[in-house]
Amino acid sequence: MELTRENSIQMWAVLNSLADVKTSAKGAYGIAKNKRILETEKEAIQKAQQAEMNESVPQELQDFELARVELCKEYADKDEDDNPILSNNNFKIVERNAEFLKALNELRAEPKNAEALKARQDKEDKFQNFMKESIEVDLHLMKVDDLPNDITAQQVEALGDLVIE
Repeated sequence: MELTRENSIQMWAVLNSLADVKTSAKGAYGIAKNKRILETEKEAIQKAQQAEMNESVPQELQDFELARVELCKEYADKDEDDNPILSNNNFKIVERNAEFLKALNELRAEPKNAEALKARQDKEDKFQNFMKESIEVDLHLMKVDDLPNDITAQQVEALGDLVIE
C-alpha cells in the first residue's frame, strides 16, 4: 500500500489507540500486525527527527533568538513592578505591538539573521517534504466488521485504504 510517511504516523497512532480496545480475534490480529509493520517506519522517522535535533543550533540563529527575546522584553506589556507580562510562556505584547513588529521585522531583515532564518526554514521544509514522501508498506487489510464497535469516523478515516468493506 502506498501512503505518505505523515499518513503512516497517523495510522500508527490510531492503531495504537485501538490496541487495548476489545474486538474480535481477527480485529486484534489486524491491529497488532499493522501496528508492528508501521512501527518500523515510525522509528525511522523518529531517528531522522532525532538526528535533526542533535545538530547544534548555528551561532547566528542563537544570536537572533537572544536579540528577539530582548525585543520581546523591551516591547512587552509590563506589570506594576515594570516586569514583562507572560501569558502561557509567551510575552504579552498588546500596547506596543505595532512598534514591536516593526523592530522584529528589522531584526529579521538583517543579512546574518535573514540567512540564519532561511537556513532554519530550509531544514524545516526538507523535513516536511520527507514526511510527505510516498512509501510502500505491505499492510494487512482489515474488514470493517473486524474493527472495534466503538471506533470513530475520524479513526476510520485515518486508517484510510487499510479498511475494506
